[in-house]
Amino acid sequence: MNKTILSAAAVFLLLGSCQKDGGTIPQLDGNYETDTTVVPATIQFYTTGGKRITDLAAIKSFIRRQRVDDYFSFGNQQIPANNSVELIVRADKVTLVTKQPNQPNDTTETEITAKSQEHLTLTLIAESRVFRSTSNSSFSNCEELGSKIKTVYPAYPTCQALSPATGYSSLCTIRPVRVLSLQDGKPVLTLLSWVVKASRRAGAAASECSLAYSNEWNTFNSSLPAQLVGGDTIMVQAKEINLVKR
Repeated sequence: MNKTILSAAAVFLLLGSCQKDGGTIPQLDGNYETDTTVVPATIQFYTTGGKRITDLAAIKSFIRRQRVDDYFSFGNQQIPANNSVELIVRADKVTLVTKQPNQPNDTTETEITAKSQEHLTLTLIAESRVFRSTSNSSFSNCEELGSKIKTVYPAYPTCQALSPATGYSSLCTIRPVRVLSLQDGKPVLTLLSWVVKASRRAGAAASECSLAYSNEWNTFNSSLPAQLVGGDTIMVQAKEINLVKR
C-alpha cells in the first residue's frame, strides 16, 4: 500500500479497461504541475445492498478499526511546494515526474490508451507482475470487491497458472494503469482511497478479510454499492488536486 499522497499506488487486480465514446476530447499537450491544495470529497460508506451510512461517528469508528486514519481526510490538505508531480504531455505519450525533497526525481513513462470526456487512461510502458489468490481462499472475497471498486483496470492480463499449494491461482503480467480526470476539458489529478471488508459464514465456519489502498490514480465505480451482499462493507473517498499548466 502506498501512503504518500502524490506517489501513485501499485495496481492490485486485473480486469478490462473502460472507455466511453462521443464528444470532443481536448488536446492537452504541454507541461502541468500539481497545485499545493488537496481537496477531499465526502467519504462514501456502504454496506449490504448499497445502504449508505452517513453517521460521522460510525465513519470515524470504521476508519479507526481498519487502521486507515491517514487514508481519509475531513478537510483540505496542503502540500509543500517542493513535493509535486509534473506531467509532460506530448501527443499520446505522458511522462510523470514525481518530485520529493532530498530524493531523486522518479520518472514514469506512460501512453494514453483510452480517452473519454471524463478521463484519460494512462498505461505504463513498463510491465509488472502480480499474484492472484485462489477462488476458495478467504481473501478472494476482498479481491472480488477490489476488482470492482475502481472505474479502470489493466486490460487483458497474461497469466500463468500456479499450483494450489502456493496459495495463489496464477501469476499475471500486466501494464498498470493510472487515470487522469478531465473537468471542463482540463486535467485534474483524482486520488482514490478505499477499504473493502468481507465477512462470510458457512455453517459454523466464518471468514473475514479486508483490503485497503490509498491515493490511487483512479475514480470510483458508482455501480458497486448495489452489488454488495451480506457481510460486505466498502468505504471510498476521492481527493482532487488541480494541475497548473506551465
